[in-house]
Amino acid sequence: MTHRSLLLVPGLALIACSTATAADAPGSGVIGTGTSVVELGPGRIQGGGRSVFIQGLVDLDGIQQGNYSDGNDDVGDHRSEGWYRAELGTRISVDQRVEVQVTIAGQGVMGDSRATSDGTLYPGDADNGPANGQSGNAVLDDAFIKLKDFLNYRELAVDAGRMPVSWNLRKDRAAFLFDSRANYPTVTSWDGLRASYNLETINITPYVYRLPDDSQLYGITLDWEPAKAGENRLFFTLSANLERNVAVGGVTDVGDKLETYYVGGDADLGDFELFGEFAMQRGEQDSNVDFNGFAFSGGIDWHLGRVVLGIQGDYFTGDNNPADGNNDAFINNWEGVSDTYIVENEKYGELSRLLTGNLQAYKAKLEIALDDKKRVRVKSIYAYYKNNEQLAGATGRIFGQEFDLHLQWDYTRNATITLLAGMFKPEDGYKAAVSVPANAGDDIIYLFGGNLLVKF
Repeated sequence: MTHRSLLLVPGLALIACSTATAADAPGSGVIGTGTSVVELGPGRIQGGGRSVFIQGLVDLDGIQQGNYSDGNDDVGDHRSEGWYRAELGTRISVDQRVEVQVTIAGQGVMGDSRATSDGTLYPGDADNGPANGQSGNAVLDDAFIKLKDFLNYRELAVDAGRMPVSWNLRKDRAAFLFDSRANYPTVTSWDGLRASYNLETINITPYVYRLPDDSQLYGITLDWEPAKAGENRLFFTLSANLERNVAVGGVTDVGDKLETYYVGGDADLGDFELFGEFAMQRGEQDSNVDFNGFAFSGGIDWHLGRVVLGIQGDYFTGDNNPADGNNDAFINNWEGVSDTYIVENEKYGELSRLLTGNLQAYKAKLEIALDDKKRVRVKSIYAYYKNNEQLAGATGRIFGQEFDLHLQWDYTRNATITLLAGMFKPEDGYKAAVSVPANAGDDIIYLFGGNLLVKF
């Protein structure tokens, strides 16, 4: 495993080579270049020395949500909606040293696009995802060029343009720090430039990106994956990052420079997987205030045939004294962590967005495969949340407790059907964090729904 920059995409394609021509066979749907076209397999064609891969996805949700705005049954904030996201794109291998990828995407609300029954917004609805009724507009989700064997160095590659980004430690998981899918935007890529230099088991990746809020990210990542020993696999990563003009929760001005230093490790040891991540922050918010936050996450998964048991702990510092010259809150605007549906999920809720850092989480997970091929799986998770620093107006530090359950069926290798449910019991920390604390209650915040995802 190398430290992945997940090309979430596939996406639409400007099947766009100006020289591309349709195949002569009626209804073949094959697109190629030149006069000779060879279909190589599903989604792939080749002609004139050029390979074209057509890729995409359709992601559909039907959801029922309630009490997200303040945990109060007496406030009319129930919603029942259908959401969609579609991507269609192409990856073109122009020759042995150049690849191009282009994706068009769109997402929105099917039917009534009001955020809630009384017109108020849920946390996160200010973003341009389905929840705020942004519907029907196609966007350029990614468009980038990959140059291989750059400067005639076989180990060096360069990506330039609008590209998906996810420095994730674990396979199929979102990133602890920087994920271009954070906050579930319509455009899931960042504009920038990155290089990759591979030295057998070590990969070095410098990068620079312009982020959606007009801040800038500069950094370098070093990944090390020692050779496998039987079924055991180790992976270590570290990075140094600088954000300029970073948005800081609770203040009107942006921070001047935020430095984030990160280290992570993942070990697959037969039936056990151990993982851990740590990040510390330094830098200057302004001439009078310095950044001084830190965060860590770690846990263990135990695989027992069809059963997986897991425990995990997360810790994000908060600022207890805004007047002491240090901002101790962990500033993490682009994380993609989505272990739970209501408090953390980028798509379905993310109530933790009410806070800047200042959160602890203790999680227990259970997954059971209902068949030998593990095509049908039941997953559940319990999470206990509390604030590190007591919020103004709160009588305690407990944020709340969440229990989620979902049933996932791999209908085919490329199509997945999921039924999902989540319930969050708010406590004093949550009630003090909502936009109108006087309306806050401790009624159950809930989510029920279904999802159909097809990738091709």
